[in-house]
Amino acid sequence: MLKLPKLKSYNGTIKIQGDKSIGHRAFIISALANGTSRIYNSPKSMDLLSTMSCLESLGIEMTHNIDFIEVRGVNKNNFRASKNILNANNSGSTIRMLSGILSAQNFSTTITGDESLQSRPMMRIIEPLKLMGADIISKHNYAPLTFIPVKNLNGINYKLKIPSAQVKSALIFAGMFAEGETSVSENILTRNHTENILGLKTEITNDGFKTTVNNKFNFPSLKNFIIPNDPSSAAFVIALSILSSKSEITIPNVCINPTRIKFIEVLKSIGANINFINVRDNYREPVADIVVKSSVIFGDMIINEDMLPSLIDEIPILAVISLFKNGIFKLTGAKELRVKESDRISAVCFNLRKLGVEVDEYEDGFAFEGLDSYKGVEFSSFNDHRIAMAFAIAGMKIGNSSIDNEEIANISFPTFFDIVKLFSE
Repeated sequence: MLKLPKLKSYNGTIKIQGDKSIGHRAFIISALANGTSRIYNSPKSMDLLSTMSCLESLGIEMTHNIDFIEVRGVNKNNFRASKNILNANNSGSTIRMLSGILSAQNFSTTITGDESLQSRPMMRIIEPLKLMGADIISKHNYAPLTFIPVKNLNGINYKLKIPSAQVKSALIFAGMFAEGETSVSENILTRNHTENILGLKTEITNDGFKTTVNNKFNFPSLKNFIIPNDPSSAAFVIALSILSSKSEITIPNVCINPTRIKFIEVLKSIGANINFINVRDNYREPVADIVVKSSVIFGDMIINEDMLPSLIDEIPILAVISLFKNGIFKLTGAKELRVKESDRISAVCFNLRKLGVEVDEYEDGFAFEGLDSYKGVEFSSFNDHRIAMAFAIAGMKIGNSSIDNEEIANISFPTFFDIVKLFSE
């Protein structure tokens, strides 16, 4: 158990890491390109390292320099068979997005992950890839997944059953190997970093959004690609600043793609003092410096299914912030949280109840109202990086608290506990 320091004020600039979601895609696309790419500001999160390791096992050469990583792409048809089973470790992005590429190769490949990843649903990619003609072997539709070579894939028109940028990206990648056109439709626009990097146009239809690709597409090498900083990591720094007293921080170069920052809109609606300055574009991604001040927050926080694709990773920290305001927190339509790195609905409710909070838990969400005061407790991370970081912040605000397995934060935000020290000195 890590004893958590008491939350204090901090004023200054806080640098965070590059965006993990964009990083996955930048390295995959660079590997598929015919040429050399240079990727700057790559995060050192364990999830992204898993993607890089899998690509290297498939024959992609990478050179690590002080300021950038050079990736020598092999063109989409020149991957080589891995000598070993590919290991995505804890990364759903790795296994799902690479599945679109592995389905089209002329060699067999097996990809797996840790115990947590092996319990996460894979039918959402297996079904559409099989409709394209992929031959995938799995036990009860979970990892490990084994891909058997097929003569070719065929394009399909597919409507996502669950809003998922990972599934959408997997089908975009597979569609670029397939005969004919592949269209992926979604009711609500999910993260569109793959489309932005590739320069794909998304059509707005009566049913929502549609992206169409074919096998004539040539993947671009990313000559000097700078990964903007991670808004999902910024969420925890924003929480530290809001909940502390007399703090004012600036987080530079953060991706403010509209599909990623709904949590900021939610926080501003209850009084959080958050502003964007120096707004500009970076490789078709909007970027800004985020200025956050300590805030008095109040009012209800109601989150429904339509909002989730743009803030699903931030639910645990939004719940923690809601502990310290007047008003109700209510989440519905979020059954997907049950199959993340942990059952995040159950994990959040467990830790809230430890504080004595009365929680109504549903199959697809939960609701609670914060108390006037709390006593310190030992929080459980449930081996989930976002649960660990969220409740570490809760423990700092309350005092006399601790969290187990704080190292799990390295999955997405390896410098998180270094930043925590800034707010405790």
